[in-house]
Amino acid sequence: MKKRWTVEDENGTRQEFEVRVFLKDDVWTSTLHRVNEKGEAEEKSGVAPTFYGVSPDQAERMMRKVVENTFDDILSEEVVEGES
Repeated sequence: MKKRWTVEDENGTRQEFEVRVFLKDDVWTSTLHRVNEKGEAEEKSGVAPTFYGVSPDQAERMMRKVVENTFDDILSEEVVEGES
C-alpha cells in the first residue's frame, strides 16, 4: 500500500510524503519518502527510520506517530496504490 500525506509544519510550510507499507520476510514494514516537485517519491530521502509491525495497520501507525511528532498536522491523506 502507498499513501500520500500532505503535512504542515509550525511555520505553515507544506510538504508531501509517501508512506509505503509492505510485507517483507513475514514482517509488515513501513517506509517514508519525500515527494519532489515532479510529484515523484524519492527513493533515498532518509526522512524517517523504517518501522516494523505485526500488521499493516501497526506499521503505518508507528510511521504516523513520527510524522505527527515532527509536523503540526497531517492535512490530507490519499491512497495511491493498494487498499486503505
